[in-house]
Amino acid sequence: MLSLVFNCENECGQKHEYSQALSHFKDCDLIMACCTQGCGLGILKKDMQYHIDNQCSWTSSPCQRCDGRIYKNQAVKHDCISYLKVELRK
Repeated sequence: MLSLVFNCENECGQKHEYSQALSHFKDCDLIMACCTQGCGLGILKKDMQYHIDNQCSWTSSPCQRCDGRIYKNQAVKHDCISYLKVELRK
């Protein structure tokens, strides 16, 4: 049985012997995985970086003016003054 060749069940086209097939299945680019940023979406592993860079609402970057975090889904709503007021209260 260990010498049997298995096709990847994700249809990526790869074939592996039993021991490598188990390992490949965990690392296959066509497996669905939860977004590594934590937004809750399931993304194909091969598309994860694109999702993080261009789509994920939990991806953030620092504001150039106040150093607060700007999330992609809230970029229009970001208000430096409100952010700084909250920071001063802390």
